[in-house]
Amino acid sequence: MSQLQRFSSTDLAVYWGPENALQLGNVLRRCAKTEVCVLPHIDRDEALKPDPRGIPHIKRQHCFTYENGLCFRAELSTGAEQKRFEFLLRPSS
Repeated sequence: MSQLQRFSSTDLAVYWGPENALQLGNVLRRCAKTEVCVLPHIDRDEALKPDPRGIPHIKRQHCFTYENGLCFRAELSTGAEQKRFEFLLRPSS
């Protein structure tokens, strides 16, 4: 919830902000070191979804980094003591 919403005396602040992904993309393009790719449609067909294996101790992780094609996880939000991990798919049945 934004400060605008918390300190507003009217309900109009609840509806402030971008209405869709395209408008949000326009806002994010102003951010440094940010790349925006708007997907106008996402197919939600269950048959198309991958079935990845779980990431060990994912609830303990507070920092995820993707760099040069490699994924890293760390328990500290500072990213200290990073451990490399991969997204692996379960064998198809």
